[in-house]
Amino acid sequence: MQIQKFEKAVLLAESLGYKNLIRHMCASASTMLFSSAHYEMVRVGISLYGLWPSIQTRLSLNLNGNKNFQLSPILSWKTRIVHIQNHPANSYIGYGSTFQTSYPTKVAIVPIGYYEGLDRKLSSNGDMLVLGKRARIIGRICMNMTMLDVTHIPGADVGSVVTVIGQDGEELITADDIADRTHTINYEITTRISKSVCRIVVD
Repeated sequence: MQIQKFEKAVLLAESLGYKNLIRHMCASASTMLFSSAHYEMVRVGISLYGLWPSIQTRLSLNLNGNKNFQLSPILSWKTRIVHIQNHPANSYIGYGSTFQTSYPTKVAIVPIGYYEGLDRKLSSNGDMLVLGKRARIIGRICMNMTMLDVTHIPGADVGSVVTVIGQDGEELITADDIADRTHTINYEITTRISKSVCRIVVD
């Protein structure tokens, strides 16, 4: 129905003298679902990251016989440890003293926070990857820094690469994983990453 209305609108525009129109009506979901509506251009967005627009899109593809269609997440967000602190058991970490250590804890500080687009709902409720292992976020996420428990990660030190989104070894954190943790959608996770975060396009 929507495609038919669009095509009627195009015919009307052409009858009024508009020629050689560049037609487009498909975003990511409709690009995958309606090949007949690709026309001259499609405007994919979230699927360029290898992320599904919605679970409904994936289910619709499966129902239409495209069960082998796959999207692979390609977005990585990385930073580095800038400071290490060792805290005894029963120490409070971060603003508001919302987290207390239960054992001697090696704390890594990374220079990203909610200003860079990291959701504060991940405070003591999320992970990052360090040297192929999960490091729990502890305490409140600050404006420009986040604290991680790296007690169980030998070799974690200043300069170690930290993966916020992406794969490190056998461990993987996707935008969808973070969206599930923070009760939102992958669009919000990806679009809120600040312009201050350097982008590198890798072929």
